[in-house]
Order: sequence, then C-alpha cells, then structure tokens
Amino acid sequence: MGVRPAAGPVRVEAIFMFMRPRRSTASVPRPDLDNLVKAVMDGLNGIAWNDDSQVVTIAAEKHFGTKDMVRVTVSAVSDSKEEMPARAMDY
Repeated sequence: MGVRPAAGPVRVEAIFMFMRPRRSTASVPRPDLDNLVKAVMDGLNGIAWNDDSQVVTIAAEKHFGTKDMVRVTVSAVSDSKEEMPARAMDY
C-alpha cells in the first residue's frame, strides 16, 4: 500500500544543508535557494501532490554545515478561509 498524492492545498517546508566549499569568493556560495526549491517542486509533482498548483505555502532555508542534507515536509492546509487576510508588503 503506497502513499497517495494530496488532493487539496499543501504547505511545503524545505531545509537544505551543504558543506561549505573550500574555495569560494562569494559570501553565500551556490546553489541558489530558488533553484533548490524548483527542484523539490518538480520532483514531488505527482508524488506528494497531484499538481504543484496545490502548493499554497512554501518555506525554505539554505544552511552550511558539516554534511549535505535535504529535509522536505509536506503538510495539508485547511482551505476553510474564504478570503486572504490583508498583508503588508515590504521591499
């Protein structure tokens, strides 16, 4: 018995851990966080959810440590809210 893809809205949390490169002139070495999230989204499409349009919240972090690691959590989101709350946008 396998796990079926979620049918409703989901939240994705991803933590990426990498060993810091020995040589890097960048203050924050590659890979770019947005590309890492894209890889997770593409990889889990059809497995964790039916279509990536179901993902309504994404939280992602990139850290450097002593080993490479990726942790992804997918959780169902209640869709009982009829309208989105107003939010301030800072740029």
